[in-house]
Amino acid sequence: MFLIRLLIATGVAAASATVSGSASAAPTTGGPGSSQVQSVSIVIQSGDRVLAPNFALAPGVPVRLTVVNYTREFHTFTVAGLKVSALILPAVGPTPRKTIVAFTPHATGTFRWHCAICPSGAHGRKHAMGGEVYVIIDPSALP
Repeated sequence: MFLIRLLIATGVAAASATVSGSASAAPTTGGPGSSQVQSVSIVIQSGDRVLAPNFALAPGVPVRLTVVNYTREFHTFTVAGLKVSALILPAVGPTPRKTIVAFTPHATGTFRWHCAICPSGAHGRKHAMGGEVYVIIDPSALP
């Protein structure tokens, strides 16, 4: 119940969908004839350790972020400066869960992302989890 109240209070919205498949750690775009989308991923391991927490994007180009969560806790991917906040679903037993977060960055610069739940102690201990999003890539340089 505490988690639900926390999510409502912080205005966290659920991410679009949970899907299977892979995503790359570096921004990539669709092939010829497809609309351009930057695909990136982060992995949340046990102990809330994050693999590849930092990534670079081009402004104005849609992003498809795949978050692979190996923990049994909910998290968020929250970037206040980009007006992004999505609920990351927990693993089911030993099976990690993939959550897709779709957004388009319209500003340039460095933006801190974080989990809005981790500092609350809802996981049993208060801590910080996050990384940096660099919206600095020239969109014309994308494939």
